Amino acid sequence: MPRDCKVSDWSQWSPCSKTCRTSDQSPGFRIRSRSLKRAAIGGGEPCPALEEKANCNVLEDTLPLCPRYEWRATNWKACQVTPLLSQQDLRHSNTSNLCGGGIRTREAYCVRTHDSTVSFHISRPVGRNLCTGPLPPLAESCFIPCQKHCPLTPWSPWGPCLHDNCLEPQGRRGFRMRTRSVITESSVESDSCPHVSEAMICDDPVCFMWRVTSHGPCVPHNGSCGLGFQEQTLECLSAAGEPVPSDQCSGDPPPVRLPCEMPCPGDCVLGHWGPWTSCSQSCSSKHHEGKQSRSRLVLALPGEYGKLCPPASELEQLRFCGMQPCTVYYWDASPWDPCMPNTITNESESNSTTPQMENDATCGMGVQMRQVTCRRAGNGHVLPKRCPESSRPDSIRSCSLPCKIDCIVTPFSEWSACPTSCLSVNATAPTQSRHRIIIQRSANEGQECPDTLYEERECDPLPLCPTYRWQTHRWHQCILVPDSVRQAVGGPAEACGIGLETREVTCVGADDSPADMTDCVRWAGPMPVPVRECRVPCRDECSFTSWSRFTQCQGCGSLRTRTRSLIGRSKKRWRCQQEESFSLLEKEACPCSEFHTQPQGPWSPCLLSPAKNTAGHPFIQGVSHQGQNAVQDWRAQRKNSECGHGKHYRALACLDHLGRLVEPALCSSPGYEEESCHVPCSTDCKLSEWSNWSACSASCGGGVKVRSQWLREKPFNGGRPCPKLNYKNQVSEVLPCYSDCSQYVWEVESWSMCVLNPPNNLTNAGPTQPVCGEGFRTGTIRCLKRGGDNQDEIANDSLCDQEEKPIGVEPCLLPCPAHCVTSEWSQWTKCTVDCNDGDLRWRSRSVLRWPEGDHTCPDLNQTQACVNMTCLKYSYVYSDWSSCQLSENAVCGRGVKTRLLNCVRSDGKLVELSMCKELGPSRGKLSAPCEVGCPVNCLITEWSTWSECSHTCGSQSQMTRSRVVLQPTGEGGRPCPSQLSQTRPCPIRPCYSWRLGDWRPCMVEVVLMQCS
Repeated sequence: MPRDCKVSDWSQWSPCSKTCRTSDQSPGFRIRSRSLKRAAIGGGEPCPALEEKANCNVLEDTLPLCPRYEWRATNWKACQVTPLLSQQDLRHSNTSNLCGGGIRTREAYCVRTHDSTVSFHISRPVGRNLCTGPLPPLAESCFIPCQKHCPLTPWSPWGPCLHDNCLEPQGRRGFRMRTRSVITESSVESDSCPHVSEAMICDDPVCFMWRVTSHGPCVPHNGSCGLGFQEQTLECLSAAGEPVPSDQCSGDPPPVRLPCEMPCPGDCVLGHWGPWTSCSQSCSSKHHEGKQSRSRLVLALPGEYGKLCPPASELEQLRFCGMQPCTVYYWDASPWDPCMPNTITNESESNSTTPQMENDATCGMGVQMRQVTCRRAGNGHVLPKRCPESSRPDSIRSCSLPCKIDCIVTPFSEWSACPTSCLSVNATAPTQSRHRIIIQRSANEGQECPDTLYEERECDPLPLCPTYRWQTHRWHQCILVPDSVRQAVGGPAEACGIGLETREVTCVGADDSPADMTDCVRWAGPMPVPVRECRVPCRDECSFTSWSRFTQCQGCGSLRTRTRSLIGRSKKRWRCQQEESFSLLEKEACPCSEFHTQPQGPWSPCLLSPAKNTAGHPFIQGVSHQGQNAVQDWRAQRKNSECGHGKHYRALACLDHLGRLVEPALCSSPGYEEESCHVPCSTDCKLSEWSNWSACSASCGGGVKVRSQWLREKPFNGGRPCPKLNYKNQVSEVLPCYSDCSQYVWEVESWSMCVLNPPNNLTNAGPTQPVCGEGFRTGTIRCLKRGGDNQDEIANDSLCDQEEKPIGVEPCLLPCPAHCVTSEWSQWTKCTVDCNDGDLRWRSRSVLRWPEGDHTCPDLNQTQACVNMTCLKYSYVYSDWSSCQLSENAVCGRGVKTRLLNCVRSDGKLVELSMCKELGPSRGKLSAPCEVGCPVNCLITEWSTWSECSHTCGSQSQMTRSRVVLQPTGEGGRPCPSQLSQTRPCPIRPCYSWRLGDWRPCMVEVVLMQCS
């Protein structure tokens, strides 16, 4: 028989897909649907459409603007070096001194925006799950300026006694000064530099003095010998040895003409007095006084009737020097105070400052002050007059005033939603919260941030949920289909067959009082079935007794039985006796409450509890957040999230006695088992402390010095890797170093008198036989260290250049009484730097005693061509650049690399830098900026919350949490963890599905045809 398709009524229209105005001009749509109740059979009417779609909200201008959500970021927080430290670097107990390269962070929060054309304003934060775009960068490199490192030169030798101001000399008290300088090309002053000048008080200061530059020959008044006069040339020199105008030298100059005596033939001849030796002490104390000496030599012995030589004691002179006390004074300057408004000159400017958004903005000029006091070395403050006023540091300077920066916070977020339903019994009172985020922290005495960033309050009191339940009553008698219906379809006339039985289902309250049915529908769950199918047996059907009770169960897995018997006529009917159709015995499995669990699948990874984050701010592992306490705890937070004690989980299936999967609750199990576990903490590569610097490899000019670190412990479990090591497992640092070439010098202290060779016995010499002729003389040669506290100190000979060691023995001529006697040769004049072919150098000597008879004097002047004699060219040469040097409080960032300037002679020998001064100053830089890459540790977000279970049933269900890398590892930082996502098992629940049996045999329906 054909049957038409049958469908349900239309459902309600769905909400419109477009509820707000966007740039898309297309209208929204809504949908309604109906379901199929019966498909068309045997050519019946086919099914109509089951879904209908219609436009809605066509007039877009009447709609409100659609909200948009986007990430906003706070201002960058202060730069921190602490996150870059290795575990070994934690020896820095005072992290406030750290400087150089660092890392700074900020927070991201989600806000609702209505129109991109609206100018930026501070919006209240909303739930982070509303923002779907990528997070903005939350970490970046930064730099904290370091105080300038102050490498210092050694102290210079003590200078002469000078007036404090040589242009305006006052009184008879002066100062002897010594200085040192900062070895850097930068002129930036640093608060960390110590004093660079020291002074000692002295008497009778002289800024300019006369010096005798040359002596003329002694001109006798009568004849060729005897008393006469000698002329000398003078020049006025400054304390630095530079010629100055004669009027600068105070007092009368020394006489130009001096009395002298020219020895006659046969007289003893003495040489000129040598220079005074250096003072043995730069100053005097109770137990030590400075001394210096000078001497002269006997150049010719007297003849038989000549004037005798003075005794040996008169050939040496001794005098005291360095008489001033050894008390050193210096100016001591405190660090500069903070920049303050200049109330005199800058009042109007400073009052007009306004809060700024940027930390590096300046608002006018101010002044900085510092204390400058005169100190005695090792003994506290003294009166300022003890220190030279000319070297007093500044105590006030101008500076740029930083602007006041007020704290900026977002408005509070909306209060979180309160539950709208009623409260169940024993439930805790619900709360709602709101928070705000600091966008910019205050600075420079700006308005402070509020203390409260998170607020919580109880929700309005909610009513307790009412208690209702369904109450069921006894089933009524089985009611058959009415007779009229049965007769119409040709059914049997007797009252038997399939019918319905009903029972009453009522709704009652907690006190069993009647209640409205809608209350139970709302609060008591599904309504129990009020109607069910039943059967009234017919006369010709088999009649049975009621089923007996089931037999006693013998344990889980056994069967129980029940029986019934035929009664009445049914006992004799063959059809009723067929066991296949009418069973008299029923068996069923005994109900069993024995259930057991069985592990399923592998253990999850060891899961650590995530850090608590009350206010819902995005948190970056390893970087501090609000408050100073967090700065100290950043490493503990990172460790807690990456290592320590945790738990791992494994799924448990709940099985019945037949091994079938059942609900976990039947096993009183949460659906998984857990065990304690431990994730070992990572350890960074550890190196030894730096060794001491080696000595400079060169005693003159530029060399290198080296220091090293050794590997102590390799990194473990994702710790920071080691720097590049050499084959000895070392890392070395090499720096150029410079040894002053004039620090160690040879000095010929004095020459002995000329000794005849072979030696003659002076005592046997006859009265008419003077001692004279060729011989040799020896010199006392010492290696001296220049510039010590005790002026020149005798040093080990190995410290002086052996190639430059003077000859200690040389030939000499002891003139006979009738021979000419001359002075020592003067120094050779200097050749020009270029050493032209025609350049000559010369030296001279003077006659001290004229000869008699036919004897003549030797040449008094000598010349030499400069070429191939002393023609050595000099040139500048640079050393290689050093490694990049950081401040001792820096880990990475900007530094300085240095190199040395040397003066090299054309024969390849390094010489004193002053030998190249005629070339002019060098043009190359000796220092240059450089950068050491920062060991940026991997920065990751905290773990997200656990996701929903991936399946509602079955053994493959699991939940997931993840985290995101915000900044990858850089320059040897700690690597990112290998796990960026983790899973844990969900409880295993049985899956249910409809299973269809076989079709029953086809039944013919009797349809009543009505004729007309």
